[in-house]
Amino acid sequence: MADTNPLFLSDFDELLVALRLDGLIGDTNVASEERMVEEALRRARLGIVKRLGLDAVSDLQAIPFEANPSTNDEYRRMSANSMEILWTKKILLCDFNVFFLESSGDAREAFNEEGLLRNMTPEKVKELIACVSGQLEAILDDIEGTDRTKIGARTFGPETSAFPGAQYYRCYDE
Repeated sequence: MADTNPLFLSDFDELLVALRLDGLIGDTNVASEERMVEEALRRARLGIVKRLGLDAVSDLQAIPFEANPSTNDEYRRMSANSMEILWTKKILLCDFNVFFLESSGDAREAFNEEGLLRNMTPEKVKELIACVSGQLEAILDDIEGTDRTKIGARTFGPETSAFPGAQYYRCYDE
């Protein structure tokens, strides 16, 4: 059983079900996998609090979850549940391959049985992470009340520095 509970979901098991990792529930042989999911949840919680602030998180937690929302607040709460799942999923997608490469034969066997990432090229994994990131940002914009009808501006420039030798020497703060 995990020591860390989600901010918006009812418990850790509900998160595992939402992530389609419910095979970990009650299995005593998957402690390292459960710890990995719990660490991803901790990082997601930190990211949520950092992005929204404690007051906004407390306000969302105060709204009772309704499976069939009918008010704006109930929809915001449902969005908060989805946000927590997506944030955790994004972290797991970034860490999943590394975890299985560093694990025992049992973990590699489990990875080979899991179809999500099995035959994906690194480019496809990046696309999947970008897709989850886009969904997450849309939900965060809704929760924060960001007006997505305005046109944003971006600057475009060379992907490499015009300064000779910049690829070898750090010339600026990142």
